[in-house]
Amino acid sequence: MICNAHSYNYKSENTLNFNCYMSKFIIFDVDNVIIDTINAAPFAESALGIALSEQLGSESGDRVRSDFKSNYENLTKQAKADAGVLHEDFQTLKGRIENWQAGVLCEGWELKLWSRETLLAIALEKNGIPVTKTLIDAALDPYWAALTKESKNRSDVAEALEGHRKAGVAIHLATASDGFLDFNEREQTFVYNPQNAVRRKMNRMTILRELDFEEHDVSVGDPIGKPDARFFTRVLQDFETKLGRKIDLSQTLAVGDNLSDDVLPLLELGVARGAWLVSENGMGGPELLEGNPSVGIVNSLLKLENIPWIDG
Repeated sequence: MICNAHSYNYKSENTLNFNCYMSKFIIFDVDNVIIDTINAAPFAESALGIALSEQLGSESGDRVRSDFKSNYENLTKQAKADAGVLHEDFQTLKGRIENWQAGVLCEGWELKLWSRETLLAIALEKNGIPVTKTLIDAALDPYWAALTKESKNRSDVAEALEGHRKAGVAIHLATASDGFLDFNEREQTFVYNPQNAVRRKMNRMTILRELDFEEHDVSVGDPIGKPDARFFTRVLQDFETKLGRKIDLSQTLAVGDNLSDDVLPLLELGVARGAWLVSENGMGGPELLEGNPSVGIVNSLLKLENIPWIDG
């Protein structure tokens, strides 16, 4: 028997309540669900600004930093947009990303929208500054170092994970690509090495070890990332390979802060339930809940502990 889910209010503190279910598998998103990168971002931006000022002088460095930040905010605004809405400034930025990633696309890889290397190249180009591999690395190495150092695990995650593990719930992580690219200076284009991108993403998430996660617990969105169904098919395969057994999708919960990219694709593959972790920085609008009664809203990972998801 399948329980009827309640109607959901976006502002509700905890509307996820499936009162006859106990889940045995959970797939978590990572950034801003397990690891808090939002509060680390200002430190990374500051490190980038300092590096750019050292390389270009304070005035030029500040202009480039500001344009880099504007590019990133452009992507974030689009990610938070209602379904079907395409902002004009995003479309313009996407075209510039495509131009700089001609080497990536030529090799048949998907566009890496969130590539910080590309966003920086666009900012440098706008300010008439030649784009070189040395400059890209000199500016972004401190950025990534600061983001890695200042990222912390969410305050509610350790207690939540402990409860699930004690209950025998199997856990896997599915994280998006950070879009790490290399710059071919001679061709003036970015190129992509999936293995290198995965390695760098894992290095950026070393704080997961504090929660007893190892590399085999994490599926990274390289070369194919969210929300592509092929990525999530691999996530399920990775989970099963790790466990050495099949996953019962009817006893599985998907948890993420981006409803359209983290949760709904897994439901489309047969995962029974979804939990949307909302915050002021959450992505995906409440209108996406329409027609998705298997998705509930929580504002803390500790709320999951009280949910009898799936019985059996």
